[in-house]
Amino acid sequence: MVDNQNQGLFYGRPALKALTAYAGGIIIGQYVLVLPSVFMAFAIGLALTALVFHYRQKATISALFLFSALFVCGIAQYDFATSGFPPTHIKNIAESGSRVTIVGEIVQEPDIRTEKVYLVVDVDSLRWRKRDLNSSGKILVKINQFTSAFSYKDRIIFKGYLFAPGGPRNPGGFDFARYLSIKEIFGMVVLAGSNDIKIVEKPILSWWQKINAWHLDGLFINNMVAPVRKVLLNGYHEYLPPDQASLLAGFVLGEKRDIPDEIARLFTDTGTLHLMAVSGSNVAIVVIFFMTILSRLDRRLRIIITLVAVIFFSFLTRNEPSVVRASVMAAVGLIGYYRQKNADYIGLLGFAGLLLLVLNPLWLFNVGFQLSFAACAGILYFLPKFTIIGCGSTFITKFIRWVLFIFFTTVAAQIAVLPLTAEYFNRLPLVGILANLPMVVLANILTIAGICFLPFILIGDSLAVLFAWPLSQVMSIILPMLDFFMSLPMAVINISPPGALKICLLFSFLYVSFELLFARRFSVKGFTLLSLSLIALTVTSYLKNPESDWLAFIDCGPDRVALYSDPKTGVYLWYDCHEVGQCRQMELSLLPYLFKAGVRHIDTVFTNNEEKISNLAEELRIGDILQPNEILIIDSSETVENPPYFFTESILNKRVKYVAIKSDNNIETLTDGQFYKLSTSGGECVLAGGIAPHFANRIGQSSRILELPWTVQPFGPVFESIRKHPPVLLVFSPNKGKIATVRNWRALTYLNERTWATSITGSFRFRFEGRQIFADYMIKLNSKGELSR
Repeated sequence: MVDNQNQGLFYGRPALKALTAYAGGIIIGQYVLVLPSVFMAFAIGLALTALVFHYRQKATISALFLFSALFVCGIAQYDFATSGFPPTHIKNIAESGSRVTIVGEIVQEPDIRTEKVYLVVDVDSLRWRKRDLNSSGKILVKINQFTSAFSYKDRIIFKGYLFAPGGPRNPGGFDFARYLSIKEIFGMVVLAGSNDIKIVEKPILSWWQKINAWHLDGLFINNMVAPVRKVLLNGYHEYLPPDQASLLAGFVLGEKRDIPDEIARLFTDTGTLHLMAVSGSNVAIVVIFFMTILSRLDRRLRIIITLVAVIFFSFLTRNEPSVVRASVMAAVGLIGYYRQKNADYIGLLGFAGLLLLVLNPLWLFNVGFQLSFAACAGILYFLPKFTIIGCGSTFITKFIRWVLFIFFTTVAAQIAVLPLTAEYFNRLPLVGILANLPMVVLANILTIAGICFLPFILIGDSLAVLFAWPLSQVMSIILPMLDFFMSLPMAVINISPPGALKICLLFSFLYVSFELLFARRFSVKGFTLLSLSLIALTVTSYLKNPESDWLAFIDCGPDRVALYSDPKTGVYLWYDCHEVGQCRQMELSLLPYLFKAGVRHIDTVFTNNEEKISNLAEELRIGDILQPNEILIIDSSETVENPPYFFTESILNKRVKYVAIKSDNNIETLTDGQFYKLSTSGGECVLAGGIAPHFANRIGQSSRILELPWTVQPFGPVFESIRKHPPVLLVFSPNKGKIATVRNWRALTYLNERTWATSITGSFRFRFEGRQIFADYMIKLNSKGELSR
């Protein structure tokens, strides 16, 4: 194989070029509507044309047609993966949203948690609308009860409401539907308990199906892989403390469900999460371990044994997509090493990526795939340029070289994934470069020790306890060490997502810089194009139109959230936490929205629970946090009589007034009787989403935007008051856990398109330009009153 290290990134690497063309087609496939069969025929025609020019020895034209064929094939493959299903496919039935009786097989190990269980079921038949149909496709079944009654390969029958998973309801929010579709899951059913499911007998198989099932499931998975996995998990929890057992199960087997949230967050913030959950790094450890201990064997035998170990490890970790991807990459690399010792691993990585995307085009949009591929590419590209340390035969020089190898590997991987981390997680864990150095060493030790723990567990208690003691000592230093790294200044920087264009420009800049620095290769065309792109990006960033003020209502489930931003006076947040327990909606919904909107500082937060909202201060710069009973009168107040109550208006600042409803003695402020008036450039807005419903009809109707709690609609005195004096826009917010359903939309048609609710439309924003109000929303209602993306 030709050495391409000094020939440029794409020179002599056809697989890398093919991967780029095919991936580009998959990306374009998102934005064009095509007939996939027609495009696939067109791709075959282009490939045949390329073959004709190849035989005519016109290599350049042949390559152009071949890569064009791959590009068109990528477009077709995306459409094949996301549409074109038969009418009885589970995706089409789930979109109708109806009750069904489903028969199918559990195709993954159940995800058992404290209060719920998730099953991935491959459907083979169902009863829908009084018809028995043969179907296909996977669904996710959620059981709202702890149970261990089901296992991998069980055939089950159950009744329930089948629906299509929802997409993001906030900019930057988690797209659950997309996440599941990448796993080829297109429907979901929620059941109350395990009694709603019955295990049924498997159908009679043909002799050939029996042989295949016996070889793969009966012999290999059920009789070899599953028992080993069960013994390891039980042994970890028997001989180690609970937190350590959960961590070791994550390191070795990818078992993440028992890991506490605070520990998982610690790994995330230090950039070491890839070590805790089974991923490419774990597969790399297995490869290095077996290639090292078998170093005295023939190279061919070493590679065969290592490949077998990688395959077994993939099945042992339930063939998680991250492990399958890493195993394919490792297998391609090992085969390349067998064919030639100094193989071109960047070219092999391109071939592995192409193979994976052919198997599943949607993996291109999977965060794990992107991070794994970027980390591998960074290591394979940057690491040879860092290996400038000379060789030595003494123990000290070998040890130093090993430590530096780990350090440069970590630096290369971290540099490669930082842009993607900023895009998907809105943060840069800069401390990860330091934290990964000791953690990679510990991960090596714990992964191998966790596998070697198996014979000691099988032998008996005494030896297992003896082996577990040093293992526990090693694990005991992990959390204190990560706490130390998190205490360092600038450990994690919160930033806005850079976007695909900036990420591509950054990777291009890094490539050009390293080529110039290490290879002394200077491409005038590449440098000119990169410079022009950077100049254009900089200029367009400064040529934005002056930003107007805006008011957003953010979908945070049961919590009520409103955000006002004005370039002149600041940013104000209203957050009433109605969620029971911790306000997880802040982390799952609010923070992604703020990062996406570029909000890094909030001047004042108005809330009903200062203790819970104070968690925001860990991620953002917060000025004041005020509860109604803590608000001081900054300016003179005005009292308006509205028997049997008095309304006291207190001016908090140029934009915000605080209004308290008091009893007739003008002393006692009534519970749930406070709201705010907001002066925007588009007029006055009344934010009364946290008020009690029986006070809502006493709010003045002079506002252009009126926010009320959901429970005041659509009947009663409030309804009559709104009909007589309708605001320009009416917003209904959730109050104390009562979330609206879509069917209530038809009861709100008295204001036509002027009625909004986060529980129906998701997050939305009103922009004020003069007296005009412009609405931006994520989910829109079509002419039939149905939700559409």
